[in-house]
Amino acid sequence: MIQYRRTFQISPGRQSDAIDFGREFTSAYQQVTGVHVRLTVVTTGSLGRICHSADYDSMSAWEAAETRMWANPKGVEVTRRFRLHQGDGTSPFVPGTMHDEFWLDA
Repeated sequence: MIQYRRTFQISPGRQSDAIDFGREFTSAYQQVTGVHVRLTVVTTGSLGRICHSADYDSMSAWEAAETRMWANPKGVEVTRRFRLHQGDGTSPFVPGTMHDEFWLDA
């Protein structure tokens, strides 16, 4: 089993906007791929971070889901809006703070 995690630093004062965007993304991802995605925020330690994560049977299952998502019009629209907001400075996420991790069940 593989667990995939993507985290972002949330821009100051923008947690609710980040959660709204995250919910929109996770909903679209689940509709397109059928993969259940969890959306979480940090409550202790370094505050102001958000994470979406999901479990996959293998790396190839993750790759197949990613291919389906980013080839689908919903995925293209989510990406377009994310990049637009990063480019014009209105993103709820701090640019350059996206971090991906893959964890393998031990």
